[in-house]
Amino acid sequence: MRPRISAAIFALLLAAGAATHCSPAWPPPWQVSLSDEDLLLDDPYAGHFRSRFWYFNAALVDGTALTLSLFQWRYGLIGEAGLLVLSTEPGAETFALETKLEELEVAPDRLQYRFGESVLEGDREGARLRLRLPDFSCDLELRNLLNPWKPGDGFTRLNRRGDVYTRLSVTSPFAEVTGSMTVRGQWRPVLGWGYADRGVVSMPMSRINPEQSTFRVFGGQGEPWMLSVSESAAHRAYGSQRSATLLLARGGEWLMATSEHEFRAEEYHKEEGAPFPFPHRFRIMARQDGRTLEGEFTVSRLYYLNDILRKLPPVFRAIAEALIRRPLIYRLEGGFSGILEEADGSRVILQLGGQGEYQIMR
Repeated sequence: MRPRISAAIFALLLAAGAATHCSPAWPPPWQVSLSDEDLLLDDPYAGHFRSRFWYFNAALVDGTALTLSLFQWRYGLIGEAGLLVLSTEPGAETFALETKLEELEVAPDRLQYRFGESVLEGDREGARLRLRLPDFSCDLELRNLLNPWKPGDGFTRLNRRGDVYTRLSVTSPFAEVTGSMTVRGQWRPVLGWGYADRGVVSMPMSRINPEQSTFRVFGGQGEPWMLSVSESAAHRAYGSQRSATLLLARGGEWLMATSEHEFRAEEYHKEEGAPFPFPHRFRIMARQDGRTLEGEFTVSRLYYLNDILRKLPPVFRAIAEALIRRPLIYRLEGGFSGILEEADGSRVILQLGGQGEYQIMR
């Protein structure tokens, strides 16, 4: 039964947005387009653990961080679909909803999911989300400020046969988010910026990436800014291949899309309620097309932890921790401070807010 117990959290781990392989050959991002196949990602089952996901997060102008993750996993003859909803305001208690989707309808010819009274659909212009769930509902629209994007052909192939791989389509690299949501009976308008991607991960459960770090931040004065950074290394069975992406944009203008940046996770320490230390600072430095970006994402608090063992009594949890290797996802609130130097030597100081994730196997 072990695969079934842990498969949903494995799928959730992978749905945090797959990092992409390092490649100097990416075309300029404004020249990239997504095919219908890139939107559907209807890859045939390759025989391993597989997760197909749609992932969205946003930073609202009132400081709220919002995450929605819909995933479908399959492991041999078993599988299921699930949804994660997280909403948190600075310093406030996090609303969290993790639910299994018993009847998920997936459109065969377009990006659309239906379950109960809820509908999630998207295209090259953005996405529409209509959710009707216990204690949470929303009507949101994502209007893309940038064209959809993918790294190279979208694939990171980890073995010669090609059946162990990740695939990523960034349907909304940078979008304006508008609408409304109701959390525990409290209605509120929504205005902010967001990011959305779709992906497929196909690999043995025992060889999931052992560690991954991600952060996305938005904001700025005048035109809005977006910075998205992800970093991971494949399992040692696949040569610990580095996977990385850095995307930077201002309004409707791409500024950077690279995998050749420097990244460091620092200041690891443990907090109450967290079973293992996690980084409280991510430093980056990137150069592309005459621009240089340097700065750091600093964690202000751990606002949620995905851990399949967290609900067990302490005595049983200690026993389970000794017997089970499982994924953990640390959901982090924080901000980015940095400087962008343009090719002409002018500088822009960036102060952006958003969220990060640190994922490990323990």
